[in-house]
Formats: sequence, C-alpha cells, structure tokens
Amino acid sequence: MDMIAAPVRHRFSVNDLLLMEDSGIFTPDQRVELIDGEIIDMLPINQPHAACVRKLIRFFQQHLPLDQYILDAQNPLQLTKHTLPQPDQI
Repeated sequence: MDMIAAPVRHRFSVNDLLLMEDSGIFTPDQRVELIDGEIIDMLPINQPHAACVRKLIRFFQQHLPLDQYILDAQNPLQLTKHTLPQPDQI
C-alpha cells in the first residue's frame, strides 16, 4: 500500500520575512504579510475600504482622548514572533 506524504509547511518568523524583503525575494510591487507564520499575498485596496478607514480615523479622533491613545492606520504591527500584518496602502 502506497502512503501519501502530507505536505510540509514552512513556518516563517517576522525576522525571516524581513530578511527575505531585504534580500529582494519580493518585488517592490508585491504586497505580502505574515499571518501565523504563513506569507500571504495581500489584495489591492478598493475605494469603499479606503473611505471606511478614513471615516473610522475621523470618528476615533473626535471621540478618544488623543493624549491617551495613538491612532495608527498605515504602519505594520508585530503581534507575535510569527505574525506581522501589513497596513493597507492607499
């Protein structure tokens, strides 16, 4: 009886992704992010999404004490050693 081997997944760290980016593995127009160790291609941003982000920023600016909170919509956020979601690029 032949056994079919399960595919091997390679889990990457944030440092791995940053090294790959620095070495030019990804082209400048490629948009990827690292989610739970997997490199994921990001979809392009559409206008409804961009408008929603702008409205949310305006809402939070008007309703939060900005001396206690930092609003940030366009910077990466490292959540774990294996998760680095990337910002939307408008």
